[in-house]
Amino acid sequence: MRTPFFGRGAGMPQQIEIKKISFSDAKKLMATLPAYRIVDVREPHEYANGHIRGAISFPVNLIHGGTVNEKLPDKDMPLFVYCKSGQRSKRACVNLVALGYNCLYNMGGLIGGVFEIERGPYI
Repeated sequence: MRTPFFGRGAGMPQQIEIKKISFSDAKKLMATLPAYRIVDVREPHEYANGHIRGAISFPVNLIHGGTVNEKLPDKDMPLFVYCKSGQRSKRACVNLVALGYNCLYNMGGLIGGVFEIERGPYI
């Protein structure tokens, strides 16, 4: 399922599609990409209790123009976004499109994922 969203741009608005992708399809796609980022948009304590190996923690309520360029400087890099149930990841993707990111995959909720989970501090 794809969610069309009109992002910012000079002149005519650019239509960006937020792609909904399963964890298993995301894992297969990641294996074919030279670079990507996995973004966990849950709260820091949720991240510390278990997250996908290699994911960065970026709580959805902190995704705004003042913070996003520091954590995610490349607006063309594929971003795989997830949370616990899928609601925050959807909201995060919409926010990221509005900030100029154009390659977004909403993996939805962590429950039932196929990635290796690790525990550790908020990074």
